[in-house]
Amino acid sequence: MLMNKRPLFMKMICLLLLGIIPLSCISCNANGVRQAGTDKATDTNEETTAVSSSEEQTTKSSEEIETEPLVMLPEQEVRVISQNLLCDEHTVSQRYTAMVNSLLALEPDSIGVQECIKAWANRLDAKIGDKYARVGVDCYGEDTGNFGTYVYYRKDKFKAVASNTFWMSTTPDVPSQYNTSANMMNRTCTWVVLEDIKTGFRYVHINCHLDWGDQTANVVQTQMIRSLILRFEAMGYPVFATGDYNTKEGSVSYGQMLASELIADSRYAAEKTTSTVSHYGNQGSVDFCFVTSEKMQVLEFDVIHNVRDGVEVSDHNGLFTHAKVSSLPKQSHSNTLPQFGIGVTLEGRKDNTSSQRMEISFPQATSADGSVAAYYEVKMFALDGSVVYTTTAYGNSYRPLQPLTASCKLSGGEPDITYTVEITPVSLFGEKGRSITQNVEWLGVAVDEVAPPAPDILDLSVKDGKVVDSTSNNYELTTRGTVTVTEDAMVFNKTGNVRTSSLTNQYAKMTNGFSLEAIITTSQDLSTIAHYASNLHAGGFALYTHNGMLHFVVHNGSTYIPVTARVEKNTTYHIIGVFDGTSLLLYVNGELSGTVALDGAMKIPTVENAKYLCFGADANADGTGESLSQCTVYSVKIYSEILTDSEVAYLYKAH
Repeated sequence: MLMNKRPLFMKMICLLLLGIIPLSCISCNANGVRQAGTDKATDTNEETTAVSSSEEQTTKSSEEIETEPLVMLPEQEVRVISQNLLCDEHTVSQRYTAMVNSLLALEPDSIGVQECIKAWANRLDAKIGDKYARVGVDCYGEDTGNFGTYVYYRKDKFKAVASNTFWMSTTPDVPSQYNTSANMMNRTCTWVVLEDIKTGFRYVHINCHLDWGDQTANVVQTQMIRSLILRFEAMGYPVFATGDYNTKEGSVSYGQMLASELIADSRYAAEKTTSTVSHYGNQGSVDFCFVTSEKMQVLEFDVIHNVRDGVEVSDHNGLFTHAKVSSLPKQSHSNTLPQFGIGVTLEGRKDNTSSQRMEISFPQATSADGSVAAYYEVKMFALDGSVVYTTTAYGNSYRPLQPLTASCKLSGGEPDITYTVEITPVSLFGEKGRSITQNVEWLGVAVDEVAPPAPDILDLSVKDGKVVDSTSNNYELTTRGTVTVTEDAMVFNKTGNVRTSSLTNQYAKMTNGFSLEAIITTSQDLSTIAHYASNLHAGGFALYTHNGMLHFVVHNGSTYIPVTARVEKNTTYHIIGVFDGTSLLLYVNGELSGTVALDGAMKIPTVENAKYLCFGADANADGTGESLSQCTVYSVKIYSEILTDSEVAYLYKAH
């Protein structure tokens, strides 16, 4: 694809406008196989609320814009790979060495992988982790490698400015499927903004894996990816969107992607290319790398042969795209900060699912580039200023047509009492817009507090500087490495862990239901995984944080199922995870934050030496603990009782 031949002066004017002036002010936006070796800038969105007036915006004045110097980033070349790994865990051990050699031979800046199960993630992290960092979570929102769609990037050359994983469904912010009756797996997309450490140059790598069993879902998911590409393109970013799109050239989905003149298939945009297909089994191409054509010159597109060192590395050939990105203005996020419009009001109503909660809805906060907030931090205050409840509301910002309103549920209030609700919009880059506050009258009923029975499986706490279990189960508590034990807490700093002796005699009480209570303080870095209490080894359960989310996880005999809630770093929480025999429930500070079906009884670890509960790390087969974490644990209690809302409320008030 040749570069746009506009005169240099006009091109510089357009770049100046794109990089500096808010986008709301712009009216329009060689055959062969390598041996491993008509839209404007954004889609029109009639469902998006109008942006607020200039008095409510935090963007710069026209005088400031005129005097701000234009900073041009250098021209730079980028090398990107897309590779479906094939999630056959029985053959990973025979394929991974050849796969690693295949990926590294081309020295890519970033690699988008699909079908990355735990066996693949562990080996890739071990083999290329010295040079490449990984971003993203798997299809259940975990870091355990259940069908992950990750991006690896050169950490010696780039840093991740922002990244996220979303689900290609009607509820993209939480683990979910587009249509559960037609699909076998949650489908995810991971994106990352990468910045060259030396030059400041940035590009976006989007990596996805779309549905094959439901073409209606595939079309919608393609629209979600297309919308995200155009969103970043309008911000001034060059974009590479790799993935297993599970559709072929000429399909409705493929046509939808290329309906925009700003997006091209790198195979046909490249000066040097190949006609070799990507999926040799289907004799066609279902893997693609789409690019923002006006921001780069694609030098080469090639297909990476699936045979390396005599080994078939996958049922897909990989894709290689090499492009020269134009000199562009330094990207500014001033247009991405979401703000509420003037006169925004909340609407409160009773919650149909629980009389102890109420629901609020409100108009979406919108940024100057036309996008709604990624999510909202919601706090409910009593009249004395104390925080009664915190939660997260999602804006469904990844949907092609973003909804006019956002909503969430509130809990913990008392009848006839007025509370103050504060809502803070957060952008795609984690930047917070201006909050709004409004008084709301509580519409739910009060929660009756009922004391539960004492924990009978585990009652671990720190008393007078010693870690003790107050049940009669006679656990042997062992410390490995260095753990700081204060008067009331275990402080872990990735140097040691504490663990119980075997839980073998307790599992029978837990397989059909149990409750786990913990008081913890999250770590400074929520991007890495931090285990508070874990018993994961081809079975079991765990409580940990990762990528800003708290996870309560139980293995259902097939895979790990999580229920999650967003948390803040360096914050103390009272947590209760409940498995009621069919579903998982997660309570944060006394309030229900999420629920998900387990679809089976809990499977216990099969390796005898892994049948213990580990604090500050995860269980492993040799009984010593692995994945040492940074976090603080005050107490962990496990009940064979399935705790109710009322019992949870009692425990939260009592803690």
